[in-house]
Amino acid sequence: MNAEAWRDREVRGLHVGSGLSLPVGALNTDIEGIAVPGSGQSTPTEPLVAIDVAGEKRRYFLQHDARQPFPLAPGSFDWVFAEHFVEHVPRRDAVRFLQEARRLVSKKGGVLRITTPDLSKYVDGYRDAVFLRSRRDEMTTGPMETKNSHLRATGASILNDLFRSYGHANGYIYDFDELLAIAEEAGILAPDGDCVAEDTDFGLSSRIPHVAEGLDDPLKAHESLYVDFVCGR
Repeated sequence: MNAEAWRDREVRGLHVGSGLSLPVGALNTDIEGIAVPGSGQSTPTEPLVAIDVAGEKRRYFLQHDARQPFPLAPGSFDWVFAEHFVEHVPRRDAVRFLQEARRLVSKKGGVLRITTPDLSKYVDGYRDAVFLRSRRDEMTTGPMETKNSHLRATGASILNDLFRSYGHANGYIYDFDELLAIAEEAGILAPDGDCVAEDTDFGLSSRIPHVAEGLDDPLKAHESLYVDFVCGR
């Protein structure tokens, strides 16, 4: 489907690495299939599915490995959103992903929003007892409690957790400058490309409506770097 077809369905963006977070108004994608509680649908047998939940607007899901080109037309969306995805893949795959994301957003005013663990926050917090306690407390309560019971409030434990846990071992951890570096290598940044980087924050995006409602995850706010690449100005 092209951009007009997606707009007819009130879908304006691509949400990469969605898991079970399926906001309305986006084509949600993940490498894993999903079973959506309350929808009456099991794990999809087709890559692209429309999900109907009683009393709610229709949601869309595409099972896809974001390291590969998307089966979607150029300029299909106004925005691409990828939260805590790039750190899971090798750096070269992150470069290719930014190239593909640029292909998928509109030529004028499209935005790529990338959020990822911020290496500088961890390095600055390595000997900061307040940061270490806060990091451990946030990662060992609620839905993460069982998964992170091993985590201790020490610099070594926190940094090893960042680099080795959650599927990060084969990926790459970024600070702001390194995120700009891969954008330059992808050829999307001006002057070679047509995008500019906006260093932003949790829930703040001048280009993606309702970014704090079902997109930016508050559980990740304490550790994350937020960058909007605004393209085609």
